[in-house]
Amino acid sequence: MGARPLIASVLLLSVAPVVVQAQPVVTRLDPEDIRDRVESAICLVTVENTWGVPLAVATGFLLGDGRFAVTDLGAVAQPAAKKATLHFSDGSTATATQFGMADPALGLVALRVGSGDPRRRGLPLAPRLPALDGIGAVGAAGWQWGSQIEVVTGRVWRGPDIRDLAVRARVETPVGVEFFLRMDGGRIEAASGSPVVDRRGTVLAVRLEMTAPGVSVALAMPASSLRRSLLESEPKLQDFSELPEPLWPAQILRLPGKPPPPAAFARVRKHVRASVVCTECGGTGKAKVPPEKDIFKHLRQGDFVCPRCHGEGIALESGVYELLATWAEQGTRVVWAPGPVGRAQSAARAAGQEMLKWLAVAGRRFRETYSEATGRDINRLGSQAPRGLVVYGEIRDTISGPDGPYVILDPLDTNYMVVVRMQDLKGHDGKGPSGSGLRPADKSWILLAGTVLSRFKGSRYRGVYVLPFEWVRCPAPGPLRLPKR
Repeated sequence: MGARPLIASVLLLSVAPVVVQAQPVVTRLDPEDIRDRVESAICLVTVENTWGVPLAVATGFLLGDGRFAVTDLGAVAQPAAKKATLHFSDGSTATATQFGMADPALGLVALRVGSGDPRRRGLPLAPRLPALDGIGAVGAAGWQWGSQIEVVTGRVWRGPDIRDLAVRARVETPVGVEFFLRMDGGRIEAASGSPVVDRRGTVLAVRLEMTAPGVSVALAMPASSLRRSLLESEPKLQDFSELPEPLWPAQILRLPGKPPPPAAFARVRKHVRASVVCTECGGTGKAKVPPEKDIFKHLRQGDFVCPRCHGEGIALESGVYELLATWAEQGTRVVWAPGPVGRAQSAARAAGQEMLKWLAVAGRRFRETYSEATGRDINRLGSQAPRGLVVYGEIRDTISGPDGPYVILDPLDTNYMVVVRMQDLKGHDGKGPSGSGLRPADKSWILLAGTVLSRFKGSRYRGVYVLPFEWVRCPAPGPLRLPKR
């Protein structure tokens, strides 16, 4: 048997017909019953480029016999996307480097699960539209904020016409799809690709997070349209480099985890500034010499520089490093939350700028001590990412990456490099901290807050890849003045 008929049969098996029998209308569903039926087939999809840098996170689900997984095309069709890792709630994983169907009009893609991965049972697709009268109950399951599986229940209705939504999104009206569906009763945040199912676990629709103007609810593509596209697609497997661009503007999740409220950043700044006051000298920068120990009668108490903070008045006290690392990670979540840039992102960036500007002018002793702690933390990182990071460093180089230029940052007093994608350094809105969209100049020093997503190994540099929260320019390190002896 040739390759094309074999692949076609795989697709057909994955969407095998569903036997539909007359059943009483169910007006209420138990979320735990839905979870039991579908959880093993729901996966978190992490997309990486050819350098292993994570690019996007979405929800997906296995089809039929488990050989394909359906997810949001907008999340997978990233520049230089090479691989998708499927994470399941039991801790197991699978990989995908090829797809069997990608439909820009549906905004969905069917990823081929690696042949060497354990086979799991998938979910069946409904062959026709569900009743759109809002009477029957349905459920939806997905990885909320990319962190844990959430299940909600509600009703399904007819949503906006495809033609109207295409006008809003300023895209060409696709052929073969008439309208979206919408579901009330609960929303699973930042979980595009989540299936909407009936009480048996049959997929009725697939939810999509979109950024089209005027769209404030999660819409869903009918499973019957997906089924038709699967059966009509050209029966061959292709690499991710052949993925088409999605028609619908997608909301991309970059860093898993629910973002905190922006007000939390002001509280952290206040707490950090109070916590770094040197406990040895109380912030005076002067050594406290008890009178009975002062053998030099001509010297007054306090003439000696504090040996802990070297006269700076601030020191890296217990818990401060961990607090700043958590602050940077949470800030990254806020500024890269899916959707258009709004007040929450702007407020978080302003708070980030204020904190970093204050840290940027801290004394050399504080910066050195802090950088040593950063180096120890990253060296212990292993595979435990994401991890917040605040780092002083010099812009060492700009290199060409698979999806654009990357900036190489050489941190102070550490033995690793920080790698940042230039596009990411300019922020979610592409404007950068200054609002002008400019990048820091080569050989300049910056203070960068962000989150380590993965380790990085290139031809010339090794280090960690960081998704930025915020950055500011800072002075180059000067000579350290030693305390009086």
